[in-house]
Amino acid sequence: MRIADLKCRDSYSPSAPDCRGQESLFLGPRRPICFFFNLPPSDFSFCMLRKASLILFKLPYISSCRIQEAASPAGRYALYPLLDFFSAFSDLFCPPAADPARRVDFEDDRRRGYTEIDITPIVRDWASGKLENRGLLLTGTPGSPSLYYASHRYRIPGMRPLIRLKCEAAEFSRALQVVPCEVTVSRRTVPPAEKTGER
Repeated sequence: MRIADLKCRDSYSPSAPDCRGQESLFLGPRRPICFFFNLPPSDFSFCMLRKASLILFKLPYISSCRIQEAASPAGRYALYPLLDFFSAFSDLFCPPAADPARRVDFEDDRRRGYTEIDITPIVRDWASGKLENRGLLLTGTPGSPSLYYASHRYRIPGMRPLIRLKCEAAEFSRALQVVPCEVTVSRRTVPPAEKTGER
């Protein structure tokens, strides 16, 4: 089993009024998050994908950003593969389209300091060429508690978003090849004395 972690190349979310900054991502109702990861083609050419997980590390609420839903029950969220590219100015134009047929629903486990989302079908479609990799979109449903995650610019590199790939390396047997060669057969001549047993 091979494990590879893909680093996030870009991440973006509209900043909350009191939480401006590039190190955090704010997920909540009407507050989506976008991610983009570069996928290495060679990894998918020589291994079979078993599982792909998006892993996001949570940030604690800070006093100037504290949300009153802290005591509310865990909410439901959704992840979609993007059909359009996104940028920091996407809010000024039409929001990037997402694929509802490949929606992945997930819930926040408040006991954990991270969120892990199984996106294996999406990554398989990226690898096979069925779907172009244009990023991922996370959204919160109405009433879902707000979540803060570390962005790809976060000061602690180990807390930045990543996609963990678990693959099984494919084994290939070497093909037989025809190699031209010359074979010389030497024939030994037996003397008559040896034939009759004379010495």
